[in-house]
Amino acid sequence: MRKKVIIIVVCLLVAAILTALITKGANQKYNEVSKSINVCVASEFVPMGTKVQPGMFKTIPVPEVTAKKLKMVTDKSLIEGKVLCSHALAGNPVYMNQVSKESAGTKGAFKKVGLPVTQPSSDQAIAGDRVDVYPVFANENNQLVMADAPLVENAYVVASYDQGGRVIAPTEDDGIGAQTKNRVPTMVEVEIPDDKVAVVVGYAAKKQIYLVRR
Repeated sequence: MRKKVIIIVVCLLVAAILTALITKGANQKYNEVSKSINVCVASEFVPMGTKVQPGMFKTIPVPEVTAKKLKMVTDKSLIEGKVLCSHALAGNPVYMNQVSKESAGTKGAFKKVGLPVTQPSSDQAIAGDRVDVYPVFANENNQLVMADAPLVENAYVVASYDQGGRVIAPTEDDGIGAQTKNRVPTMVEVEIPDDKVAVVVGYAAKKQIYLVRR
């Protein structure tokens, strides 16, 4: 009888110890998962190729384990002054692989050129679109007509701005290449090859540029 009592007591002690260890491990795991850290999210749409400035991003708390696993930006100083190599959508976290010391949208010798446009001549191009850049000139009847061939083909659109100078973000429903529904572009910033910059700027200064989205 005494032997049975000893066995029961030992079993209870072992069970208590195991329960304590399991509870401690579960609590530790819970604390790790529930611990939060502030990460940077875009205050508004920031196009690829933009140099990061103070005020473009705010911070929100997320689980620390998630932030570390996905390599989210937790310190604004790590990205300020650097260039985005992909679009940052409003409210979305920014990741370390989204920033670069150079513009990732540019290959070879290109320059970003701002082209003044109207709603028709912009073709409502926005960041991420590809466009052909056509010159417009007066014919013998003094009518403006578009040239048969573009000055630049398949040019990358860095950003598009409305009349107030605000960046026009892609619509969330249709993706990067979607037309904006409510804001009309008045300037479109496009990457132009170095050897075509002078002629494109010349036509742009006279507002004789027409964009055709691909």
